Amino acid sequence: MRWTWTSCALAALALVALVWGGEPSGHALIDAVQRVALVACLVLVAGTVLVRSIVHGQGWGPSLVGRALLALVLCAAAARTLGVWAVPVAAWIDADPGTAAALGLAAAIAAAAIAASGVNGPPAPRPTSHDTPPMAAAVIHPHYGQPLPPRERAQIAAHEAGHVLVCAALGGLPPNFSAVVHATRDTNGEGGHVTPIERTGMDGCGSHRWFMLLMAAGKQAELYLTGSHSAGSMLDHSQWLTEADRYLRNFDHGPYYCPPASEHEAAGNRAMAAALLAEQQATLAALFARNDAVLRELQAALIERGRLERAELVARLRQVVLPDGFPRPLGRFAAFSDEWHGGNGWH
Repeated sequence: MRWTWTSCALAALALVALVWGGEPSGHALIDAVQRVALVACLVLVAGTVLVRSIVHGQGWGPSLVGRALLALVLCAAAARTLGVWAVPVAAWIDADPGTAAALGLAAAIAAAAIAASGVNGPPAPRPTSHDTPPMAAAVIHPHYGQPLPPRERAQIAAHEAGHVLVCAALGGLPPNFSAVVHATRDTNGEGGHVTPIERTGMDGCGSHRWFMLLMAAGKQAELYLTGSHSAGSMLDHSQWLTEADRYLRNFDHGPYYCPPASEHEAAGNRAMAAALLAEQQATLAALFARNDAVLRELQAALIERGRLERAELVARLRQVVLPDGFPRPLGRFAAFSDEWHGGNGWH
C-alpha cells in the first residue's frame, strides 16, 4: 500500500472512532485493562516511529506516519474485540472463582513444563551491540551490532556515494534525503543506506533507464574506488533485473520474449539483459571518471562522519557534470537546485 496524507487522515479517523466510540463494557476491570493496553500501544508505536526517524534517518513522510497509524488502529481493534469477549469470561470468573483459579494454575504449570522441556528449542541469541535494538524490528539480523571493519566501511561508503552521484540527474533532492554509513551493522545486517526516492511522476523510457543506473551504481562505485565489491549489492542487482525486464518488455530493443516459450528465447532474453547491463556499466564508468573528485569526497565524508544530510549533498551534487545522454527522469534543468519538484518535473 502506498500511503498518502489523505490515507493517513482516514486512518487517524478510524483510530479516533475505535478509541472513543462505542459503549464501555460495564466491567470496571476490563475497561481499565483496555485503557492501559491502548496507552501502552500508543507509547510503543510512538517510540518506534522516533527510533526509526532518529536512528535510521527515516523522514516524517506519509509512509512512516501511515504505518504507525495502521498499527494503532489494529491494536485498538484488538483491544475492543478482546473487551467484548472478556465480558462473559469475567462474569464466569465472578460466578465460579474457584474453578477459574484452578484452571489458571493448571495452565501455568503446563506452560512451565513445556518451557522446561525445551519444546520450543533453544533461546535465540541476544544482539551483541551495546545499543538497544529498534522496537520496530520484528526479526533481528544475527550480525546486528557487529562493528564494521575499516575496509568494509570504505566499500559501503563507496557504494552509497555511487547511489548519491546518480541522483545528480534529478536536478534536486527530496526533503529529508540523507546518506548513511553505520559504525555497526543495523537490524537488517546492513552497513548503510540512502533515503529511498518516490518515483511518483517519473515515467517513460528515461525513468526506467535512470532507476536501473541507480541500482547498478552502488556495485560499480565499489569496483571503481576499491577494486572489489561486497555482498550488499545483491538486493540492488535483483531490483535492477526486475526493472530491466520491465524496460525491455515495454521499449523496443529487438525481440524480447515475455514470457519465453523455449530455452532459445530465454537465452535471447538473457543476452539482451547482459548487453543492457554492459551499456549501463559503461555509462556509470563515464559518470564516475568525469566526477572522480566529487565521488571520492562523498566516500571520504561518509567514512569520517557516517552521515551526510541533504544540504551538504545538494552542495556537492551541484559540482557534478553528467555525461551526454545521461537520463534525467524529471526532465532537463539548468542547474542543480535547492528545491524539490518531485513528480511535477522541471518543465
